[in-house]
Amino acid sequence: LKGSCTESVRGSVLDLLLLPASSCVPSHKGMGLTVVGSSPFLFAASPPIKSIPHSFLSQDPMVKNGLKCLRNASSIVTGIYTQALLAYVYSLAGDGSRRDSLLAKLDQQAIKSGGQIHWSWKPAQLPAQDSWSQAMSVDVELTAYMLMALLMMENVTKEDIAFATGIVTWLTKQQNAYGGFASTQDTIVALQALARYGAVTFIRSGDITMTVRSGNSFQHSFHVETANQLVLQQLPLPDIPGEYTLHATGTGCVYVQVRDSHPAGLPGGCQRRLQCSVQRRGWDMTPFTCTKGGVWSLPSSYEGRRNTSNMAIIEVKMLSGFHPVQGTNSYVSPFPSPPLDKDTQTYSFTMSQDVPVRDLKPAAIKVYDYYQPDEQSMVEYTDPCQQGEWETAFLGGGHAIPVQLV
Repeated sequence: LKGSCTESVRGSVLDLLLLPASSCVPSHKGMGLTVVGSSPFLFAASPPIKSIPHSFLSQDPMVKNGLKCLRNASSIVTGIYTQALLAYVYSLAGDGSRRDSLLAKLDQQAIKSGGQIHWSWKPAQLPAQDSWSQAMSVDVELTAYMLMALLMMENVTKEDIAFATGIVTWLTKQQNAYGGFASTQDTIVALQALARYGAVTFIRSGDITMTVRSGNSFQHSFHVETANQLVLQQLPLPDIPGEYTLHATGTGCVYVQVRDSHPAGLPGGCQRRLQCSVQRRGWDMTPFTCTKGGVWSLPSSYEGRRNTSNMAIIEVKMLSGFHPVQGTNSYVSPFPSPPLDKDTQTYSFTMSQDVPVRDLKPAAIKVYDYYQPDEQSMVEYTDPCQQGEWETAFLGGGHAIPVQLV
């Protein structure tokens, strides 16, 4: 951190720690205190906590004063997110007794299934039934803080590591094909937690052979040892769909991920609480070629139980042969979009065709809640030069939207 950024973090810490212990940290809606809906003082404290190095947290007298404030208020904490964040803070501060007390309470709220362990802000919610389901961002972040609370103490036991392995199993299943999670914020915290797990469980010497088989027709072996333990090894599977088995021999630990790459269609059964359609304006209708750019507008709104969504993201996949035009609202603007409400808000972008493509396949536009990605909607669009003036796009769940191409 340099310059004003350092001053900002330091200033946040000072704002937190110089408040009287009786008042601790006041509620502040602008910092997102209503996101988890409990014990707002700690949520306000979380930005500086995430940015404070361990040595500063354990030695600085002002930070010690802030910890005293948190300890005095700990007895009133009931929210699961706040308890997890407090456990992480106590782990950083070396306060093992308070950390263990909170971890014991949180263990009773853990969701354990199939060797996986995680925590949920809304544990009563029904499990998703489709493969497009994604854990809520706050659940990923909450579980990551629990993992760090377990592993940030100096003396990590074998029992801690065994329990943490179940958490890591769940966290890694929430990663997308690029290694990220539901949002930027939970990705940062989750990767930090996974890195800590990797550091704690690191074995300098290891030798593992991982063999992939499919019946009698295919077999391939990966060998992982000290010399190549940080090298990514990958292999395309020859038969999809197909049944494959993995067999490991040796000593150590390896991480195996299977990635399915295919053209994205529209999912079924998604929670259609965000509405999105697409319109095209000002297009050259020359048969088989569209050499001029067009402006696309995206009317969007929120249809869920709340008054507004959280921050919404609109992702637009380009048609084959097209690219967004720089300097002409080439991306959805503003990006990311503010929360959507019941009133329709319209965003626009411009794109141009580089290469004419016959039999052009539709591309997808997706709008989703940044923190609750299961609240999403998708719509397909295509080139009217090949498809005519009107198309029908389908949202998940079989809801049809007429898309006018002007």
